[in-house]
Amino acid sequence: MASTVMGLTLAANLWICGNFLLWGGPCGYIDTSGTATIASVVAGDPNDLNCSNDPVVVTFDFEPDDPNNAKLAVNGVQLRISEGVNPPREWVESEGLAVGSQHDCVRRDITTGTCTPLLFEFPKVAYETGIELCYERTTFAMTAFPVVVEDAIYEQRIVLLVRVEDYGFVPALEPVHVTATDRRRQADITIEPEYIFPGQVSEVTVIPQAPPTNISRISSLRTKDSPYGKGQELIVKLCGSRDDFQQCRDVSINILPGEDWSLEYASAVRDRFIPYLAESYHELGITTDTLWTGTIVKPHILVVTHYLFFSEEWEMGVMWHVMIPPYDWARIYLRHRYTDFEPQYAFEISSLSADPPETPFPIDPPPQVDR
Repeated sequence: MASTVMGLTLAANLWICGNFLLWGGPCGYIDTSGTATIASVVAGDPNDLNCSNDPVVVTFDFEPDDPNNAKLAVNGVQLRISEGVNPPREWVESEGLAVGSQHDCVRRDITTGTCTPLLFEFPKVAYETGIELCYERTTFAMTAFPVVVEDAIYEQRIVLLVRVEDYGFVPALEPVHVTATDRRRQADITIEPEYIFPGQVSEVTVIPQAPPTNISRISSLRTKDSPYGKGQELIVKLCGSRDDFQQCRDVSINILPGEDWSLEYASAVRDRFIPYLAESYHELGITTDTLWTGTIVKPHILVVTHYLFFSEEWEMGVMWHVMIPPYDWARIYLRHRYTDFEPQYAFEISSLSADPPETPFPIDPPPQVDR
C-alpha cells in the first residue's frame, strides 16, 4: 500500500520527489487536474513516523475538475512530506491547510515503468518550507524486532532488538534513549545498551516471571490466529526518546506452559560448529573457550528445534532437524551483537550422525534472527 505524500510518494522503498524519479525509473504518468479538500487535521500518533515539531495527520479528498473523470475521485488520502512523515502543525496552518479548505491538486497515475503507481501534487503549496520546519530538530524512526512472539514459556529469555535511523538535515549529537515497560509487571526487563545512535542495536531482554497459580486455565489449543496455541499475552512497550520526540512500539508475547528441555543437546549441536569456526573463521574470535548463555526459542516446535546462545560479542541461532539420517541436518547463524540487526553468517552440517562426522560449510544467512 502506498502512503501518499505531499510532493512525493513512498511505496515499496521507492521515492518520487517532485518531478524527479530518484530511482525506479524511467516512468511515465498521466496527470488529472482537480481539487483537494482538506477533510481532517488531527494530532499525530506517537507510534507513527512524524516530524519533530508538533506533527499532525492531514487527510484530504480529491475531486477531478472534469466530470468525465469522476471515477478518479478518492477520499481519505493522507498528506505526508519528506521521507513520508506527518507534517508540522505550524507549516500546515501557514499554508492554509485547514479543514474544509480547497487547493489545486494534480493526480498522477503511472502509465509506464515500475515506479510508485499513484501520487498527488499540490503545485501552489510551499513544500520546501515544510521540510525546513519539520527538521528544525532531527527526528528518527525506531524499528523493533519482533513485534509479535508467538511461542514463549515462563522464565524464558526473550531478546528483542531495537535500532534507530535519523531523518533530517541536522546531524544528531545526542543518542536515543531506549526504554521498555510491562504495564502488568509480569516480567523482568533489562536493556543493553540503553542509549544508541544510528548504526547501533539495543537488546531488550524480557523474562516472563514464574507462571500464575491458575496456569491450568490457559488454553494450549491452536487457533487460526495463533498456530502455536493461545496462552497468556504479555505486552511490552518499547520506546525511543530524544529531546521532546518519542516513538513507541508494542510487542506482544504469547506465553504457554512448557519448559526449557533442550539445553544439553543444543549445546552439543553448537559445539559441533565451534572447531570449524575457530579454524576457518578465526577473525570472529569464537573458540572452544568462548562462554555462552542459552535460551530456548519456539519451545513447542519439535520437528525442527530452535535454540539461542549469546557470547559477549555474538548471538548464535542453533536449529536442528529431528529426523533419521541422512535428514538430520543442523544449522547455525551468527549476528554481531549491538551493531547488527540481521545475521551476517550461517553454516550447516548436512547430517549430525554421519560417519565419519561431516564438516560444516557456509550457507546464506537467514533474513532475520530467530525468535
